[in-house]
Amino acid sequence: MDAYVDQHDPPEEMAEAAREINGPDGLCTVPGCTEEGDHLDHRVASTRSGRTCVSNLFPMCERHNLSKGEKDYELWLVELATQGCADALQEMDR
Repeated sequence: MDAYVDQHDPPEEMAEAAREINGPDGLCTVPGCTEEGDHLDHRVASTRSGRTCVSNLFPMCERHNLSKGEKDYELWLVELATQGCADALQEMDR
Protein backbone atom coordinates (compact mmCIF):
# COMPACT_ATOMS: atom_id res chain seq x y z
CA MET A 1 0.00 0.00 0.00
CA ASP A 2 1.11 3.54 -0.83
CA ALA A 3 2.10 5.97 1.89
CA TYR A 4 -0.25 8.95 1.92
CA VAL A 5 -0.79 12.24 3.71
CA ASP A 6 -4.05 13.71 5.01
CA GLN A 7 -3.75 16.96 3.07
CA HIS A 8 -4.34 18.06 -0.52
CA ASP A 9 -0.83 19.26 -1.34
CA PRO A 10 1.87 16.59 -1.22
CA PRO A 11 5.14 17.08 0.64
CA GLU A 12 8.01 17.92 -1.72
CA GLU A 13 9.52 14.39 -1.50
CA MET A 14 6.19 12.83 -2.50
CA ALA A 15 5.73 15.32 -5.34
CA GLU A 16 9.22 14.55 -6.66
CA ALA A 17 8.57 10.79 -6.51
CA ALA A 18 5.22 11.17 -8.29
CA ARG A 19 6.83 13.19 -11.07
CA GLU A 20 9.67 10.66 -11.45
CA ILE A 21 7.43 7.60 -11.48
CA ASN A 22 4.28 8.87 -13.23
CA GLY A 23 5.75 11.46 -15.59
CA PRO A 24 9.44 10.84 -16.15
CA ASP A 25 9.56 12.89 -19.38
CA GLY A 26 8.29 15.98 -17.53
CA LEU A 27 5.29 16.40 -19.82
CA CYS A 28 1.56 16.46 -19.16
CA THR A 29 0.27 12.89 -18.90
CA VAL A 30 -2.93 13.58 -20.87
CA PRO A 31 -2.68 11.55 -24.11
CA GLY A 32 -1.39 13.68 -26.98
CA CYS A 33 -0.40 16.68 -24.86
CA THR A 34 3.16 17.95 -25.19
CA GLU A 35 2.96 20.75 -22.62
CA GLU A 36 5.06 20.86 -19.46
CA GLY A 37 3.50 18.81 -16.63
CA ASP A 38 3.89 21.53 -14.03
CA HIS A 39 0.79 20.66 -11.93
CA LEU A 40 0.17 17.44 -10.00
CA ASP A 41 -3.35 16.11 -10.48
CA HIS A 42 -5.19 13.73 -8.16
CA ARG A 43 -6.48 11.11 -10.63
CA VAL A 44 -9.15 10.26 -8.09
CA ALA A 45 -10.10 13.72 -6.85
CA SER A 46 -9.46 14.44 -3.20
CA THR A 47 -13.13 15.45 -2.92
CA ARG A 48 -14.04 11.92 -4.07
CA SER A 49 -11.93 10.18 -1.42
CA GLY A 50 -8.77 10.22 -3.53
CA ARG A 51 -5.68 10.10 -1.39
CA THR A 52 -2.62 12.28 -1.69
CA CYS A 53 -0.13 9.54 -2.54
CA VAL A 54 2.36 8.81 -5.30
CA SER A 55 0.06 6.40 -7.15
CA ASN A 56 -2.72 9.02 -7.34
CA LEU A 57 -0.63 12.04 -8.40
CA PHE A 58 0.11 12.61 -12.09
CA PRO A 59 1.78 15.55 -13.85
CA MET A 60 -0.58 17.65 -15.97
CA CYS A 61 -0.26 20.99 -17.70
CA GLU A 62 -2.14 23.86 -16.11
CA ARG A 63 -4.82 23.94 -18.84
CA HIS A 64 -5.71 20.26 -18.47
CA ASN A 65 -5.53 20.28 -14.67
CA LEU A 66 -7.89 23.25 -14.42
CA SER A 67 -10.20 21.78 -17.06
CA LYS A 68 -10.46 18.46 -15.23
CA GLY A 69 -11.07 20.01 -11.82
CA GLU A 70 -12.75 17.50 -9.51
CA LYS A 71 -14.12 15.30 -12.32
CA ASP A 72 -13.41 11.59 -12.66
CA TYR A 73 -10.32 11.30 -14.89
CA GLU A 74 -11.67 8.62 -17.24
CA LEU A 75 -15.01 10.40 -17.75
CA TRP A 76 -13.20 13.70 -18.25
CA LEU A 77 -11.03 12.12 -20.99
CA VAL A 78 -14.18 10.98 -22.81
CA GLU A 79 -15.63 14.48 -22.42
CA LEU A 80 -12.39 15.99 -23.75
CA ALA A 81 -12.36 13.64 -26.76
CA THR A 82 -16.04 14.30 -27.48
CA GLN A 83 -15.43 18.05 -27.39
CA GLY A 84 -12.48 17.63 -29.73
CA CYS A 85 -14.63 15.71 -32.21
CA ALA A 86 -17.37 18.34 -32.01
CA ASP A 87 -14.81 21.10 -32.64
CA ALA A 88 -13.42 19.21 -35.65
CA LEU A 89 -16.91 18.75 -37.13
CA GLN A 90 -17.63 22.47 -36.73
CA GLU A 91 -14.42 23.25 -38.60
CA MET A 92 -15.46 20.90 -41.43
CA ASP A 93 -18.81 22.67 -41.78
CA ARG A 94 -17.13 26.04 -42.36
